[in-house]
Amino acid sequence: MFGGSLLVEVTLMGIMAAALVAVVLAAVVARRLAPEPGHAAGRSPSAGRTVESRLAETDDLHDRGLISADELTAARRRIFDQV
Repeated sequence: MFGGSLLVEVTLMGIMAAALVAVVLAAVVARRLAPEPGHAAGRSPSAGRTVESRLAETDDLHDRGLISADELTAARRRIFDQV
């Protein structure tokens, strides 16, 4: 692949795979936290989901290591901006 040793190539492929997983996870998290289209101002963007439940979900994602501290901060900001 890069003309180097097999160990270097395997390591680089592992790094690329990890980066792909991170991108896919970020997309899944962003989609889950995004408001539903056409939600009314002042109402929960997801039917039956309160602000508290959405914040708890973001905290849980962070606690499980699925999102970083920066992503947690951004998600919480988006939730509060929609209130």
